[in-house]
Amino acid sequence: MPYGPSEKTDGKSQDRNILDEAVEMLSLDIVEMVESNGDVRYLYDSFFYDIAYYCISKELPKTHQDDIAINFAKTVLEVGASYKYEGAFLGELNYSITRVIQRVPQLLAEKGKCGLSKGKELRYWLYAMTVDALIGVANRLLACGYNTKGIAGVFEDIKDEYKVRVNKSYEIAQILKSGDCYDTPYFNKVVEIINKDGKVVGHTYIELTNDGENYKLDKMPFRIIVE
Repeated sequence: MPYGPSEKTDGKSQDRNILDEAVEMLSLDIVEMVESNGDVRYLYDSFFYDIAYYCISKELPKTHQDDIAINFAKTVLEVGASYKYEGAFLGELNYSITRVIQRVPQLLAEKGKCGLSKGKELRYWLYAMTVDALIGVANRLLACGYNTKGIAGVFEDIKDEYKVRVNKSYEIAQILKSGDCYDTPYFNKVVEIINKDGKVVGHTYIELTNDGENYKLDKMPFRIIVE
């Protein structure tokens, strides 16, 4: 994803500080409305579509329900406009929505909603509903037949990176916890990464061909050592 500039970038950029305020307000608004697990998917879809629609047209959507979502869109556009080239806001939108889909589960966990708790802010149902909403927004925009100005692509991109950055690690944790479930001719298997002191510092996958025995393994019997 395009990582919005911050003070770390050049010692002065405030993009993230500005956007993070909008992210927090929208996330709090969404969490306040959540009463059941299914509400997360519905609210993501509703709010994200309104944000996308406003970014495209600068007009309020007919489904407009919440000023905080529109203020979020206006903030993204204003930050992007400072770069004075077409499409600059797309990176800001990507960063901001990416932060929302992480912040909402954190706030739900803090409030003990939807069966989430601190340290366990992700459940598969939440991942699936989030992806469902991101795909849904992209498809609704494309189905309208007008120029989405790259915004449909942003939501697809967020979905793809969410798979790589979050779900991949979640799946590894579940394999180690409950066992693998793949026995196809080709697959990948978990490998531990350890430091020189023998401490496990992470995991990755290794690509394999099914040899009739390795499909039974949940992780490989060797480790990768890093300095």
